[in-house]
Amino acid sequence: MLQSPVFQRFRKVLIGFSQGGYLSYRMTTEYPDVFDMAVLLSPSFKGETADTIPAGRTRFALCYGSDDRTIPIADQQCAREQLGSTGRCTYFEYPGMAHNICDQEIADVRAWLGL
Repeated sequence: MLQSPVFQRFRKVLIGFSQGGYLSYRMTTEYPDVFDMAVLLSPSFKGETADTIPAGRTRFALCYGSDDRTIPIADQQCAREQLGSTGRCTYFEYPGMAHNICDQEIADVRAWLGL
């Protein structure tokens, strides 16, 4: 469906929260030339290594709350380092936010997407 001429003029953007954020990330590793952007909201990132960094052109927005303890700090740092190494990642952190989504995050994602 994504290869259909009907969809060729549209950007392909993945957006996921928590496990959905991780799934979005994994889709970019499996299909590195399909997605234009991926918004990863508080994703788990356990066990990811340099050999799983997505190639391709996908740009990433990576978002975490500063008080998110659902996703271990080490996993958050791994995500930031691994995706940051692509040169295609914008990182957002939200002071005082736990494992959820806030209005500022939505506004930042909208701006990042150019909406």
